[in-house]
Amino acid sequence: MADDWQEVVSDEAEKLLKQYAVKADYPALLKKEKHLEALELSFYQNYRLYRATIWEREHFVMPRELHFFVGNGDMVFPDGTPGPIYDLNRRAPLILTTDNVGDYVRWFHQFYFVPDCQFIETADALSWATAPAGQRKEFEKLVHSPRFIEQDPDGGYIVQITLFKSEDLPVPETLSFPLPELVKRSLRQCLIIVDPQGNMYWVPESETVLMDNVKAVEDNYL
Repeated sequence: MADDWQEVVSDEAEKLLKQYAVKADYPALLKKEKHLEALELSFYQNYRLYRATIWEREHFVMPRELHFFVGNGDMVFPDGTPGPIYDLNRRAPLILTTDNVGDYVRWFHQFYFVPDCQFIETADALSWATAPAGQRKEFEKLVHSPRFIEQDPDGGYIVQITLFKSEDLPVPETLSFPLPELVKRSLRQCLIIVDPQGNMYWVPESETVLMDNVKAVEDNYL
């Protein structure tokens, strides 16, 4: 899913990054090369998400990204746990609808690092060089960004997600065919319930093995 990031003009960017350096106790940030972008998220009315790309001109080091939220006169720093996002949900406040709850789940899991899990949004998560020509098409029918399924009876939202989940394997950066059996069993789809406050609840009995629903096809399948 493409996001509509907008470049932040230099004066505003410099001001925000100085604030970030102070609040995050990161003075070295001001000495680095930086580029700042902003994204409007429909589920937060009073906060914007910012992405700072930073690098050092003198060293051959890959650029890295910092994310933070700004609004209502303060900054919120994601730290890999749900706490800052739940706190932001109260401050913003969070406004969920059937149209934006999938996007909320997607961004929540950008900032919440779940052990032994990697969320999958597209078939590009797999390397298809050794796969039958039609297998990708079958996989694409099933894989998607977090998707609203139906309203929960208690007023929340039921959302379906696709993920690689395994306590026995490291989460791979890419997956390639032919898939070992343990990898096949680790590709899952499941449901989560999101309540109106943005809290999430896993529905473990909803888990299915994704590859059980992908047809075995021949190389000449079109």
